[in-house]
Amino acid sequence: NLLYVAMNVGLNLVLVTLFGWYGAAFATAISSLVNIVVAGYALTTIIGRPEIPVKQLGYQITASLVMFVVVAALRGPLPDTLGWTLANVAVGALVYAVALFGLSSRVRGKVTGLVQA
Repeated sequence: NLLYVAMNVGLNLVLVTLFGWYGAAFATAISSLVNIVVAGYALTTIIGRPEIPVKQLGYQITASLVMFVVVAALRGPLPDTLGWTLANVAVGALVYAVALFGLSSRVRGKVTGLVQA
């Protein structure tokens, strides 16, 4: 955390002077990225390399892409009002949930376990 704070303050001093608010955002993003890499390295040295569920991540990415296509297709013909935007968000959430439920047996098992409880 000390590395993150020092890096963030240092980068902010330089980048805010040069680029204003964009510099602050970039300084925070760079500091956060470095912090994630350092924390990840430290964690793997302590507990070992964690198993990454690539298949489940693939299901989530696929469900996200399906949701994106549906939301993007609806965005064009719908009026740009708060009500329609909220409706589009709700449709997107429903599409994501249904797609993930259909793709992932792990999610199906968890949902059916919750429903039966």
